[in-house]
Amino acid sequence: MPQQNFQTVVNVPRARTAKYGIFAVLFFILIGGLYLFAAPFFSSRETTDNPQALTESFSHDTLLPASLTKNLPNPENGSALIAVANPRMGDPAAARLVIVEFGDFECPFCKAAFPDIREFAIAHPNEVAYVYRHFPLDSIHPQAVQAAIAAQCAAEQDKFWPYHDRLFQNQDTLAQEPYTQFARQLGLNVAAFTACMASDAAAQVVAYDGSVGMLYGVAGTPTFFVNGEKLEGVVPRAVWESILASVVQP
Repeated sequence: MPQQNFQTVVNVPRARTAKYGIFAVLFFILIGGLYLFAAPFFSSRETTDNPQALTESFSHDTLLPASLTKNLPNPENGSALIAVANPRMGDPAAARLVIVEFGDFECPFCKAAFPDIREFAIAHPNEVAYVYRHFPLDSIHPQAVQAAIAAQCAAEQDKFWPYHDRLFQNQDTLAQEPYTQFARQLGLNVAAFTACMASDAAAQVVAYDGSVGMLYGVAGTPTFFVNGEKLEGVVPRAVWESILASVVQP
């Protein structure tokens, strides 16, 4: 894959959050509310997916070539959270609200979160940009890396979002590795998809995303960066709407 696809191209300025009238207050409300909202999704196994409890994440060293590490952003100088290779809805350069998610296709909380954020982004195409970055936690989710690679291969054929949805809708079947079957069902060029899965290109995008997430302090999924501010866990649609309403036009 061309190295330029790893270049960060859109800065998500933290300074913009200072212009929110009630943005900080919403976060305090949200922290308490998320525990009540997420409670039905907890089990002894799923608790390890909770960003508040998770203490381990997978290593990207075996996937990310040293030649690409020089392109990693620097959180200390406000480097971008978005790269060319990242699938997105909306235009991050023009949106009032830019949401970057670090997600895992085997994470039950990501599955719980995705319908609301997808509907929210679709409902506000001119105001909201939603960007997806991979953060597969393969220490607890054995199919997460392969699922992420498959989704990235679907992105090469402009089918990331349908494939993204198919993975979450069939999360319980990922152990059967149904990736080619999903590609066929969604009308992808199966030969090109299979070749992509066998190459290093998509794997490097996944590894790069994970490395960026670790630099920004991501330890569990889902983790969102909302105009540069970190927000962890399942976020209900009503809260997304409240955050958008609180944004003051620069």
